Amino acid sequence: MPATFISSMVHPSCRLAWCLALFASVLCARAQQTTDKSKPEIPSGNLLACVPENSQWVVTFFYPQDRSKDAALPALEKTLPRKIITTRTCELIHEETCDVSGEKSDKWQVGTTFYLKPPGQKFWGEYDPAWFHNNLPTSPALSPIPLKGFQDLDWISRETFAGSIKQNDKEWFVFIPLNAREVDVAKPADLNAQSVIAYVDASTRLPVRYKNRDVVRSYSFAPESPPRLVLPADLAQEIRDGKERRAKVFAVPKREY
Repeated sequence: MPATFISSMVHPSCRLAWCLALFASVLCARAQQTTDKSKPEIPSGNLLACVPENSQWVVTFFYPQDRSKDAALPALEKTLPRKIITTRTCELIHEETCDVSGEKSDKWQVGTTFYLKPPGQKFWGEYDPAWFHNNLPTSPALSPIPLKGFQDLDWISRETFAGSIKQNDKEWFVFIPLNAREVDVAKPADLNAQSVIAYVDASTRLPVRYKNRDVVRSYSFAPESPPRLVLPADLAQEIRDGKERRAKVFAVPKREY
């Protein structure tokens, strides 16, 4: 039976609905083809690896003053971090920070509590979850070290994946917090225009570079596991003394009935 005759037997409203559905399916197919070509495929698995339980890495900070000879730029604050060396043994983490002036400070973290001794200070300061509940950290030194994640990179996800690039014969994943899928990673100008951007090694899934506004951080990892961490004797004694004091405060008094 001719198609024109069949079409004439169909109610006009049905013909309109059928045409609209056909038109929509064609548009959807074309959009899908365009999407597949323009958007990179998101790799499988974790895009950012957890911090290895026994590892050591170095984060080096670069500031605009390091990359420019403009005399109008203000001098760097001496307390800004220049290099942070982090060592982890399971739930025990040591962080040594060297600031711009060359001064060093130690931070030890045991579980969710960390202890900080600034340069020239005799005793360790204790920062536990209760302290963070009532105080907002004002610097990276006063921020807890994530046990399973890297500092300030918790926004890396499948939603912020922008694509991958080749760098020094290696593949790097590119992450951008806003409108990641609209950035063409093949254009260096587009990448340089991003105020916040992170790069992750595609093979190890470990961070390589992170830019936040004008500050750039580079990451390097020790090829082998470092020696097992041991708390400094004075800090270990302070922790024991603190536990004893808290045990006395919260101890239930004995009563005679």
